[in-house]
Amino acid sequence: MSYILISFYDDRKAINTPKVSSEIIKHIVTELDKVCLHIGSLVEDNISKKGRVIIGIDGYIGVEWNVLIHKLKEKFEELQIDFKLLDIADFYKPSDYIENMIKPFLTCDPHFGRIFEGEIEIFLKGKELKEKIKRYERSSSVLICFGCGIVNKFTADLYDIVFYVDITKEVAGKRVLSGLIQHLGNRSKVENKEYAGKRLYYVDFPVLDRHKKKVLKRMDFYLDGNNIGNLIMLPRNVYKDILFILSEYPLRLKPIYLEGVWGGLWLKEVRKLPKFMRNCAWSYEVMAPYQSLIVKLRNITLNIPFLNLLWEYPDRVMGKFEAYEKVGGNFPIRVNYDDSMAGGDMAIQVHGNLSYLKENFNEPIGQNESYYIVATGPGSKVYLGLKNEANVEKFHKAVLEAEIKSIPFDHNQYVNSIQSREGDLFLIPAGTIHASGYNQVVLEISDTTDLYTFHFYDYLRPDLDGKLRPIHSYHAFRVLDPTKRANWVYKHLKVRPKPIRSGPNWVEYFLGELGELHIMIHRLEFLRSISDNTNGKFHILTLVDGEQIIISSKFNPDRRLEVRFSETALVPACFGEYLLINMGISPCKIVKAFMR
Repeated sequence: MSYILISFYDDRKAINTPKVSSEIIKHIVTELDKVCLHIGSLVEDNISKKGRVIIGIDGYIGVEWNVLIHKLKEKFEELQIDFKLLDIADFYKPSDYIENMIKPFLTCDPHFGRIFEGEIEIFLKGKELKEKIKRYERSSSVLICFGCGIVNKFTADLYDIVFYVDITKEVAGKRVLSGLIQHLGNRSKVENKEYAGKRLYYVDFPVLDRHKKKVLKRMDFYLDGNNIGNLIMLPRNVYKDILFILSEYPLRLKPIYLEGVWGGLWLKEVRKLPKFMRNCAWSYEVMAPYQSLIVKLRNITLNIPFLNLLWEYPDRVMGKFEAYEKVGGNFPIRVNYDDSMAGGDMAIQVHGNLSYLKENFNEPIGQNESYYIVATGPGSKVYLGLKNEANVEKFHKAVLEAEIKSIPFDHNQYVNSIQSREGDLFLIPAGTIHASGYNQVVLEISDTTDLYTFHFYDYLRPDLDGKLRPIHSYHAFRVLDPTKRANWVYKHLKVRPKPIRSGPNWVEYFLGELGELHIMIHRLEFLRSISDNTNGKFHILTLVDGEQIIISSKFNPDRRLEVRFSETALVPACFGEYLLINMGISPCKIVKAFMR
């Protein structure tokens, strides 16, 4: 499992350009020097009113606190403000205590972990911190309290001004795994990158996401800290206004590109990815917990985690749907490409359902998938289901011998395969053995936000790091549904399109319904344009054929987004009626995913 999704390439072509007023722009402060000077001015104003000021500067893991605080000290000294500093790092519980507390969540399984449910306060000496801040009240005119978790239930009411410095999970992961930043409550550098990724995924990110949701409601100012040299600060009302405006536009999330041992070359060519990438196995188009929104406001460019928008305006973005309560506020669909064109076969694999992933890993959503075939080459196929005559006991024995003794076997004796063609859709319910074969490009639509793939067999091949790729036979056979065999698969999982509406030079097809969350998958085909309506439910649109389209609001044409071939857009639930306009010569095909 790749615990942390860190792109090899920082693709910033996925830009959102909502129209905002000059009034909003004038309240945004950019550049580290100017932001710190502005904070100094805010503090001076508060001193003149109150005589003393306590500020709290909280932030996500990965913030470069040393750079920020050094510059802030410099500006306060220039302004001749009498201040003292209080670092949250001095009020975390001992590192060995924290490690012992979280250890059961990271060592409960050799390959996976369990989502930690504790709050930030469990890491802190909260009462001691609170008393320290109170004692400081009379010792200087300004107290600057800073660090990850500084605005907590013990201290939140003590601050006159609260700032939150945000960064994306992608940037946070890069900084932690490179050793630039320590884990939550740790003082030593990361040594084991595999452990570091596991710790981030199962402990640090869940804890800090819960914490951030609370601080974003309490904060007075939001800071985009992804590039500390170009720190960007927004008053909370401006931050909320920008997110509200974004919720009224079709959106592109920043893709995450990953190399893989079986990866292909199609995405490299189509997306013009850099030559230093060996291949591109995955492109995550919609992966809510990890992705961000690049937002260009005239000459200002923000990089805001997509979750921030989702938390602030969940109903406007997601709407209400049948399984809304079941997903617990999580975004219920993942969309990504699997590219094996001129590459290799994926590992033979399986995914677990909601009850299994909840019981074993404390995950909120199961994993049902579908493969939409975007492009194929000679020999392309999809592995799907067991062969009718497959003996599961013999298969289990062969898997164990490959896993333990590195003895290869012919997986084709047990696993059914189907020749794939462009436009095919294959449904893959949880528990169904499957894989994408070589020489094709798959658009994968899943009712999940996680990355639980249990391998049966991976051809005894090393990964890109030279280590043998892991097999997960224990989980794989526990979730395997032996009834999903070839005859059943051909009848139920290889879908035939059904037209549901049509007009001059356009048609919409029903392709399939996915899993226990009831994700609907349609295909829109049109020559010049086609209209649609979100009807209070978000749409995810991928241009799988054609050159370029515009997604435009029917009643507010300024609310629009250009989408090129292969790209994916998220149309928020509140968008309503819209048009898809073909900007090229070739006819267009769009795969649409939405909730029933």
